[in-house]
Amino acid sequence: MVNVSTVAVVQARMGSTRLPGKVSLPLDGTPVLTHVCRRAQSVPAVDKTVVATSFHSRDDLVATLAERAGCSVFRGSDDDVLGRLSGAARAAGADVVLRVTADNPFVGIPLMSAVVETMGDSDAEYVSTKLDRSFPLGVDAEAFAANSLHQLASQTTDPRVREHVTPHFLEDPGRSVRSLTARDVFPDSGFPAGPELRMTLDVPLDYEVYREVYDSIDYDDVLPAGDAARYILQHGLDSVNGNVSQETSY
Repeated sequence: MVNVSTVAVVQARMGSTRLPGKVSLPLDGTPVLTHVCRRAQSVPAVDKTVVATSFHSRDDLVATLAERAGCSVFRGSDDDVLGRLSGAARAAGADVVLRVTADNPFVGIPLMSAVVETMGDSDAEYVSTKLDRSFPLGVDAEAFAANSLHQLASQTTDPRVREHVTPHFLEDPGRSVRSLTARDVFPDSGFPAGPELRMTLDVPLDYEVYREVYDSIDYDDVLPAGDAARYILQHGLDSVNGNVSQETSY
């Protein structure tokens, strides 16, 4: 049996324009980045968690928070996300890369487990719950075959691909891609909300909602995404940030 190394790479920077320093903001007294790292570290198949940030001095705080959370740190280009993702994966010796973004404090642990498991059970180069959206924005998960990432990073100069990574996998018919939906991940119970619910952190209104959620729900180290979604819906908090426009498509 071949041993496969699965590495969670958490992308994190301080340079957000709409909510500066958002990954360091506290939720229930703990930085957003720490919550996200704990979520990635809770995935049973993950062997190592790396926070990928930039060389900018403003991201020194990201590196410090990552180390305090028990993560390794990889620093690379601010704009070249593909290069940073590939570099972090290579440095960690990854075969499978679970890509996580630090502005998703509710990224689903069962979803992360599902995409990693599907990578192991198939010949897919990219597995995602984002392709046929059935989960709230911010709960989704995605994984890549590390070799495919490295190949792409060494060959493409397309600025859109180097910033977002996924367009290449979605648009190249030669790539093996798998899509997972809520029925695949939760065949019996489903998930309490769909893509109409917003659970990603991008603007102050998002932070207002998630701060109340984290302050109001009892949880251990990790707040289950389903519990958060139910609380938001039951208390009408979806109306607070429901009309926020998302800046990127991927």
